[in-house]
Amino acid sequence: MSAVRATWEAIPMQAAKGDWLLMHGPAGSNDRIAKVKEVLSGGAAPLYRVEYEDGHEAVVVASPATYIRVRKPRVVTVSPKSCYL
Repeated sequence: MSAVRATWEAIPMQAAKGDWLLMHGPAGSNDRIAKVKEVLSGGAAPLYRVEYEDGHEAVVVASPATYIRVRKPRVVTVSPKSCYL
């Protein structure tokens, strides 16, 4: 089983301009919802310029507690070796 898992590839979360991010905060704090205004960098830790519902703007890094609601469906191309066992 570990030999199979070693062949898997991690696919980073990617948001696009116009998508919405739902960011869960630490315990006891409220979740934040923000609209992506600009993608500043890609890769494993993408940076986004976002606008919160109250009009406040910030630059954020998507964490594992961040979910994306896409503005419109898009096609994602995945390497065949990451799809098959």
